[in-house]
Amino acid sequence: MAADISPRIITSLRRNLPAAIGQSWTLAAAMLASQLLSYLFQLVMSRSLPASEFGLLNGLMAFSFLLVIPVNTIQLTVARQTAETVVSSGYAQVRRYLRADLRRTTPIILGGLVAYLVVSPLLASFFHSPLLPIWLVGAVSLAALYLPFAEGVLQGLQRFQSLAITILTRYVGKLGLGAFLVVIGMGVEGGLTALLLANIAAALFAFTLVSFGLSSAGRKSDASADTGTSYPRDTWPTLVTYACVVLLMNVDVMLARHYLSATDSAHYAIAALLGKIAYYLPGFLIIIIVPKVASARASGRSTKRYLGAASLATLAASGGVVLVYGLFPRQVISILFGVRYASPETATLVLFYSVAMLILSVLYLEVHYLLASRYTGPLYGLLVGPAVALAVMVSRHGNGLELVRALTVGLLVALLVVNLLAVALRGFAVRS
Repeated sequence: MAADISPRIITSLRRNLPAAIGQSWTLAAAMLASQLLSYLFQLVMSRSLPASEFGLLNGLMAFSFLLVIPVNTIQLTVARQTAETVVSSGYAQVRRYLRADLRRTTPIILGGLVAYLVVSPLLASFFHSPLLPIWLVGAVSLAALYLPFAEGVLQGLQRFQSLAITILTRYVGKLGLGAFLVVIGMGVEGGLTALLLANIAAALFAFTLVSFGLSSAGRKSDASADTGTSYPRDTWPTLVTYACVVLLMNVDVMLARHYLSATDSAHYAIAALLGKIAYYLPGFLIIIIVPKVASARASGRSTKRYLGAASLATLAASGGVVLVYGLFPRQVISILFGVRYASPETATLVLFYSVAMLILSVLYLEVHYLLASRYTGPLYGLLVGPAVALAVMVSRHGNGLELVRALTVGLLVALLVVNLLAVALRGFAVRS
């Protein structure tokens, strides 16, 4: 019986692996390159900044991810709407949706910026930081909130090469500018300024690509309503999903900066950065699966095969990262971030953190499948994950390992509840 396991697996993969994955190596390469560039940015920061400033930079970057929770919500919703609109109404309606979206959201974004400036002194106290880095984080978030409109259209149109170029523009700029500004002595402010300028450049470039793409596609459509993307129905489950995932990924780094010493928070940041490779490595599958599932659903075709193939690929990629950290944790830390961070405690943190991120990668894939399939009921089960993790962290935060354990508990609870609800509500009972 064991002899025919491998052929069965190979046959299943050949049958079910979406053709888009095999045809989208450019996007896959760009996603992997973006993560490499992001980690090179962190490597430069870790070696150029004192431990206390490096811990502050990562705490503020984690907070910036919370501020831009709408980014992934916007991109996923716009991508799904674009994929469905092209099938039903044509490219001209996509152009109308994009214009209406920008008109509708700009006042909200600017109002949020004003509120942020009002509370910035409180944030500076929480992070033990001067005001200037706090203000820069607000500016970075403002620029980032416009980018997903253009990237969502490119994703929905399945212009993966254009999307890859936009992604690389952002991360190349982040690394190059960050290295330059920190080396000349700007410190934490230099790293944050690099993020701001890179986001602005990527947004301008992405909107240019969208404009050319929609113009070359023609203007055939009789649809006239400039109502924008259908957020009233789609936004809440999508927003809940990304809010919970971003909280689970970043609240521990923020609390490490607040509760732990400056040096310990820097070691925790190193563990988080390395552990999250297990989450980011299979990330390109998410970008590919969303428009494919949405298009298949709109055309009345099966969507199950996408989830099965992507799940196998996700487990293989994330599991490989965990295995490496289990065998060579201190060697990896020393090579990437230097001997000063390669303590036994940090090595243990890296291994446990990577296990937590493997759980998150599986959860993230499942919730994207549900979102793209418009089976959103089970997604509200995610709310218990951050609540449990945060409660445990606040009650037990004596060292970094306690924070990682709390994070793992929150992720396991979220994964369990979402799957139980999916079964109970028959959320995975899609067309077969």
